[in-house]
Amino acid sequence: MTPRDRLQWLLMHGVLALPAPVKRRLAGPAVTEGPAPLDLDAHLLITMTGRAGYRLVVEDSAPASRAALRAGANALRGRRLPVTATPITVDGIAARLHTPRASPAPGPLLLFLHGGGWAIGDLDVYDYPARFLAHHAGIRVLSIDYRLAPEHPYPAGLDDAATAFDWAVRNAHTLGADPHRIAVGGDSAGATLAAALSHRLSDRPGPRPVFQMLLYPATDLHGSTPSRRQFADGYLLTHADIQWLYDAYAGSTPRTDPGLSVRYADPAGGLPPTYLATAGYDPLRDEGQAYAAALAAHGVTVEHARFDGLVHGYLAFAGLSRPFRQAALHAAHALRDGVQ
Repeated sequence: MTPRDRLQWLLMHGVLALPAPVKRRLAGPAVTEGPAPLDLDAHLLITMTGRAGYRLVVEDSAPASRAALRAGANALRGRRLPVTATPITVDGIAARLHTPRASPAPGPLLLFLHGGGWAIGDLDVYDYPARFLAHHAGIRVLSIDYRLAPEHPYPAGLDDAATAFDWAVRNAHTLGADPHRIAVGGDSAGATLAAALSHRLSDRPGPRPVFQMLLYPATDLHGSTPSRRQFADGYLLTHADIQWLYDAYAGSTPRTDPGLSVRYADPAGGLPPTYLATAGYDPLRDEGQAYAAALAAHGVTVEHARFDGLVHGYLAFAGLSRPFRQAALHAAHALRDGVQ
């Protein structure tokens, strides 16, 4: 961490550690537009990033957006966790195996697909979230650097996810994993990839995911919802961001393609038990809730966790303060229980 990164880290963590009355004065009046009041720490995070001019998509440029996300990621990291990160290559795909202390072998494994709108995340940006899940779920986490849009539009990222899953099954012994206890999951765009991967693998013979962890996924790249309109600006993920990222990822593929938008996939048969989390102040909230309901209606075992006072992307903020950490812990514990 550079001196500048360290300063940003101290500033971000220091402000969120202030007494609640001080944080309220900094954040401004309480926000009650969602299903519950906006959490104070989430409100303060939005205020701080807004004043700093933060945007997820910078200058409609993938390289500029990637650089900005990497620069900000260090400020979000939590304290070091007792997890060993080992760089590996998965059929030509760069990857990182996160192994928690005292993890049994063979044991369960999560194939983790990072967020970032299929265009701007990477292994380093999502290193802390992957470590967090490995440590608190007590399982190995295999995080992959799938190909990014717009250089590699759909289905490149999904194809890489499928390649990585099959590779993990074949090489489970080397990874210290049980090939029959491999889960898939991710947050945001990564959750969308995980859901699409489960659909792709659902009707084939042989190993399939035993569990899927979907944190605030995009499930419908074609339609619109009340939450998309209500939280179109001012809540970290904006309407402009969404449109640029969807255009970059979908390319020339119709957005109703079930590999892009799992809302249009057949949810009957073969899908694993699912943990799906939504955030109350997230433009993607309504489509996540609808997808959870659709899975349940077709007999899939679903736990739908609602964090009505939080915002999109809270897994990445797990190291910042208690509200984000508690939501991320809920996912980690569901993952732990889902693969046993």
